[in-house]
Amino acid sequence: MHGLTDRKRWIFDNITKKGILLDAGCMQGGGTFFYSKKATKSFGIDAYSEFIKIAKKSYPKIEFKTEKIEKTSFTDNYFDVIILGDVLEHISNENAALKEIKRIIKKDGELIITVPKKGLFSFIDIDNLILLAKKILRKTKNRPGYDDWHKHYSTKELKTILGNHGFKITKKYSNSLLLFPLASFVEYFSNLLFNKNNFFKKLALKMKDFDSKINYGFLAYNLFIKAKLEK
Repeated sequence: MHGLTDRKRWIFDNITKKGILLDAGCMQGGGTFFYSKKATKSFGIDAYSEFIKIAKKSYPKIEFKTEKIEKTSFTDNYFDVIILGDVLEHISNENAALKEIKRIIKKDGELIITVPKKGLFSFIDIDNLILLAKKILRKTKNRPGYDDWHKHYSTKELKTILGNHGFKITKKYSNSLLLFPLASFVEYFSNLLFNKNNFFKKLALKMKDFDSKINYGFLAYNLFIKAKLEK
């Protein structure tokens, strides 16, 4: 869909159940807005209240809440689709998160996850390098989910983690190699130095989009998973 790039496009394309959708770790709601086009009702949650304020203002037809996926206010067996787009790697207690997801997802629901992959260039991770720099400079204030090391997963590890909570992988994909992490650096520093829609940020997004169209297999930087509860 026009307006979606790299990982969000894969998520959108793999939403096949039209029902109640949860975007966990929705940030400012941009992705949630597009995903909602495939849902009858949509929710977005994020642990960072400032993001939720922006999301509520930008997309008033979607219900946004300041909550962590480890413990939500939703009833049992409520969601047809739950999305964790680049979220699991930021969660310190991933078992608590998956236990909660299992509680609130319907038995035939779809769980869609994107995470950084243990690939050739996984050491080039801007979030981890920023965290390291802040620790060296003793700057400890971070938004929720950015206080710990940014994890990268292998397909085998994610299969085990999901399997421990009754989920079975039904589809997997991996993409990007070197351009993606390098573009993340360009995007980060362009946001610091220039306005939001500057030339360098646009260039970085094009670099990511190009790299995300190539499947690099076990060398790849990004991992995409679709799963469901085993019957």
